[in-house]
Amino acid sequence: MNLWLAGLMACGSGGSPESTEADAGVDIVVAVGEVALFDGSESAGVEAVWSFGDGDQSDGFVSEHVYTEPGRYSAVLQVTGEDGLKKTDSVKVVAYLPPADTPPVWSSSLAVHPETGAIWVVNPEGNSVAVIDPMSQERELVSTCAGPRTLAIDAKEDRVLVACESGDSVDVLEAQSLELVSRVFFEPGARPYGAVARNGEWWIGLQGAQAVVKIEEAGVVERVDEVPDPRAMVLDSEGGLWVTRWRSPDEQGWISRVGFEGVSLALDTTPDSDTTSGGVPTQLDGLSMSPDGKSLYIPAHQANVRRGAYLTGQPLTFETTVRAVLRVVENGEESDKVAKLFDEKGHANFALPSVLGDLVYVLHPGTQSVSVLDAYSGVHAGSILEVGHTPTALALSPSGETLYVHAWLDREVVAFDVADLSGPPNRIFSVSTLEEEPLAPAVLSGKRVFHSSADPRMAKSGYISCAHCHPDGRDDGVVWDFSDRGEGLRNTTSMEGLGSLKSGPLHWTGNFDEVQDFEQDIREAFGGLGFLSEEEWEDTQDALGEPKEGLSAGLDDLAAYVASLVEFPVSPFTASEEGEEAFLEAGCDSCHPAPDYTDSSLEDFKRHDVGTWTEASGQRRGGLLDGFDTPTLRGVQATAPYLHDGSAKTLEAAIVAHESYSDLDDETVRRIADFVRSL
Repeated sequence: MNLWLAGLMACGSGGSPESTEADAGVDIVVAVGEVALFDGSESAGVEAVWSFGDGDQSDGFVSEHVYTEPGRYSAVLQVTGEDGLKKTDSVKVVAYLPPADTPPVWSSSLAVHPETGAIWVVNPEGNSVAVIDPMSQERELVSTCAGPRTLAIDAKEDRVLVACESGDSVDVLEAQSLELVSRVFFEPGARPYGAVARNGEWWIGLQGAQAVVKIEEAGVVERVDEVPDPRAMVLDSEGGLWVTRWRSPDEQGWISRVGFEGVSLALDTTPDSDTTSGGVPTQLDGLSMSPDGKSLYIPAHQANVRRGAYLTGQPLTFETTVRAVLRVVENGEESDKVAKLFDEKGHANFALPSVLGDLVYVLHPGTQSVSVLDAYSGVHAGSILEVGHTPTALALSPSGETLYVHAWLDREVVAFDVADLSGPPNRIFSVSTLEEEPLAPAVLSGKRVFHSSADPRMAKSGYISCAHCHPDGRDDGVVWDFSDRGEGLRNTTSMEGLGSLKSGPLHWTGNFDEVQDFEQDIREAFGGLGFLSEEEWEDTQDALGEPKEGLSAGLDDLAAYVASLVEFPVSPFTASEEGEEAFLEAGCDSCHPAPDYTDSSLEDFKRHDVGTWTEASGQRRGGLLDGFDTPTLRGVQATAPYLHDGSAKTLEAAIVAHESYSDLDDETVRRIADFVRSL
């Protein structure tokens, strides 16, 4: 220790009893293992003690300390005057883990160029990306392939990848000129979604094809199949590729690690309360990694598949059905150190570590908010409210002081000052991502209704929106116990293509005959106030009685959005003549006639008993269960599991579960399944 430091430790600053003061100096940011200097030399007193917040102490006005564990600490300086008077002051300390030499990267709908600071964001319905200058807030639109969902910036190669789900393709753009360099095509129905890029290594997730591919500008150079329901992606600091299984059809979540064994995310058996509920982590929309390359962050929600009137005698409630969660994987294993259940939030779709890795920003699309967590303890460190409608992604400026939010259904990028989180962050600017709105006004309004849990008409306390069970208008792959609703165990059905059928009742038992009938679920299951007046609700409570159409603009807009879902998922599988012949010879077309492959009709409420009923099948509308509505087979390859109770994990199992087909030989079943898979 030098003489200057020793002198200060012994004498302080020579203050008198009347002037005893503690001044701990400025806040400190230091890497774990490095020396932090604590300077209280502006204090007045005769003795000083530092308490560093990690259990260690040191005497003296100026002291050095080394933190061995990461954390956000409060270091307290206590100064004693000549008369024994004590004063204290504190500084905030961030002890962070040193970043990896090669930073991890992840897929997102929003990204910031690490060198220029330019903001890139996709417009899924506009078939374009917006490039925004954060200084001038000027925007440039670049046309892309159809349905862009995520993008990835490779600064070293001056390239931006844009994964286009609807176009079954990826655009490779030049980052500086914004020119299209190449367009890489995949098989029909591949549904590219996730994209990651770094130093010339480019990976794309093909959600429809259940595969990931490595590409170059000329096309695919490597393919890995049998990656289940790939959605979000991370390329870690060591070159490992991590991919989320988007939907969890069984009692565990799953993260694939390409080329290695993946990681399961356990069913949460936490007892249900007003602040907690268990379930399976599902809809793993996002995946990111701490700057040190050690921790994977997985935002999701827990679907409480273990609760229900039949399963446990406890009906699902608005606060025990779904609950937002952040799961964490460290060193290849799930960790509960930072895992977090969120109160009054139904879903989390994106988690973003801060530049130092000491904070995690967690995005909640339904409540249109951001939770800020201490990355090392999971303790709540702040909130950002009203960030925009149905936000899908977050990004930070290179300095880490500005947080960008992709407010998808507001068609905006919104910027917040997060340099100081001691109070509500200031909104700096917002920039529109589109020139012209591609959706009809009623459809856009209905899409907002569909995705919102912030609207008290839709949900109580922000828990449930339509999108929480029908993400992207699809199915969640989960079986729910709806026995308290007068039904039974019910496998969620997809809404994709529903608008093109223009006929047929809704749900497995045809208990609704118009989309507006979801007023019943909104009021009873979601806890919402509803969109109808009490008098209108009283007159139309019977879902098959007096129509609700025309009574509420909100419900009519919701119906307009569902009616806009006219496209079935294109199958990546090819039909065969032998398969179609087997389908027809077995008589499958008696209930599943072409072209819609369903006999369901509003004019004729046909329901069938195909021999799949169990004790858990429950009722229909609280009365006699007399059969199930015939689901369409179009796009069925994308909607596992099958049957009303999800008991068939494969199409083959669903076929032989029909009583009349239980004795079909394996080859015939295979041919029928292959044909159905191609529809």
